Amino acid sequence: MHKIERILIVILLIIFSAWLLFPTVKWYSLTSKEDRAIASSGLTAIRDTAHKKALEDVKELKGLVSIDDDLSGSHKIHIEKARSEYKSREKQLPSKWTAESILAAFKSEEKAVSAFESYYRDKYLSLKKISGKALKLGLDLRGGMSVLLSGNVSSLEKRLGHSPSNEEISEALNQDIEILRLRIDQYGVSEADIRRQGINQILIEVPGDADPERVQGFIRGQGSLKFAIVDDEKTNELLKWKDEHYNELFDANGKFTQPSFIAEGFTAAPYYHNDEYGLESLVTSMPCAVIDNSQTMDASYIVSVEVSKDQFGTQPVVQFRLNKEGGDLFYKLTSKNVGKSLAVVMDNKIKSIATIRDALSTNVQVTGFSEKEAQDLKVILQATSFPIELSVESQELVGASLGEDTISLALKALVVGVVLIAVFMLSYYWVCGLLSVIMLAIDMFLIVSTLSAFGFTLTLTSIAGLILTLGMAVDSSIIIFERVKEELSVGKSIKTSIQTAFSRATWTLLDANI
Repeated sequence: MHKIERILIVILLIIFSAWLLFPTVKWYSLTSKEDRAIASSGLTAIRDTAHKKALEDVKELKGLVSIDDDLSGSHKIHIEKARSEYKSREKQLPSKWTAESILAAFKSEEKAVSAFESYYRDKYLSLKKISGKALKLGLDLRGGMSVLLSGNVSSLEKRLGHSPSNEEISEALNQDIEILRLRIDQYGVSEADIRRQGINQILIEVPGDADPERVQGFIRGQGSLKFAIVDDEKTNELLKWKDEHYNELFDANGKFTQPSFIAEGFTAAPYYHNDEYGLESLVTSMPCAVIDNSQTMDASYIVSVEVSKDQFGTQPVVQFRLNKEGGDLFYKLTSKNVGKSLAVVMDNKIKSIATIRDALSTNVQVTGFSEKEAQDLKVILQATSFPIELSVESQELVGASLGEDTISLALKALVVGVVLIAVFMLSYYWVCGLLSVIMLAIDMFLIVSTLSAFGFTLTLTSIAGLILTLGMAVDSSIIIFERVKEELSVGKSIKTSIQTAFSRATWTLLDANI
């Protein structure tokens, strides 16, 4: 292989490594601390933040309507969204971008909020994807909480009525993980790493300044899930009111508020579905509905949930089974409300609405969903209890301040080590030392980019390993350089000395490093 080919290979390898390392650099160096905090939070928190920012933007623009100033320099995001809306509606673009002309692009205030919200959601979800590709910091560096959960196989045996197989245990634990993810998102906890460990254990690592009580809450807590009858007449009144008072449905934090005209004994609730981002979004056709508090039933009677196909094999069907007590209660609820709408309500949010065709008992089938919606509803219906009960095996808390101190000290140790090695190599071996330092830098660069590419977690031990690797690489360089000096001392040419040093030092290096 020619020298030019070798150089090209090295250059291409460096470029490829830089591409692999870019997400890490962008996440930790080019993204603000505030944006990292938002992007690292749960999907629901991202949705709420985006909605809150969109409401604030619309409110700001409404306040600027009376001022006929050109906003081209300060509201580029809003102008871009307004320009797209003008083009989609085939309307002429305004000659001057004022607050009034920006808001005039949208059919309603609700449309403006939705457009601005989509920008913020895209922004934070894009950052979230980058964070998934960036080099992760372990709890010993970042701080946080580590919880090891153990599955109680006997609880699954009691639930199934027979001794579970390994496949059934594995499936139950996977369902537990999905429920934990759902609960964590509902609690608004920063994005946690949840994974299987061993045969019947689950490891949860919550980075950052984790609240132990809150973490224990989503592990122990029961999801607030119920079935409720929708009052169609009052819902229609609410939807008419919403058209003129949309901004009053949510407070300053983007939380749904109860309109004052809702009668006692009834509750207005937002109706959410998971959009293409995997986030909760208000259902456009019916963003809210009114439920009758006197006609509800707790969903804790659910025994099992499955998703299958209808008799024609085309439409997804969500099937769930209730125990006898739950079946009797559900029959009483549905038999007197045939033809009305039944809502699945979780934590005061409507997750699904279906029309009651017949009185239902222990075995229930619900249709009218896409495949994804059916799977989402399955997880929601399972969220009241774990298929296999979990107990806390161990729990470890690492303070965030300790993590920051550790990162600072570890990075200082790494930098000081590199500088000392570079000074020694340059002062003792001159040009050869310079080449060695360059190659050591490339070596560290390739190692870190590989760690980043495979999504590995950087811990204090990892940093120690990098320093050790650096020391071993320097040791190898010294062995080779000293052999070069020996060959030169007996009168051999530089080229021959270098070739001999590399060939003869191979076994020494293998012996020393292995």
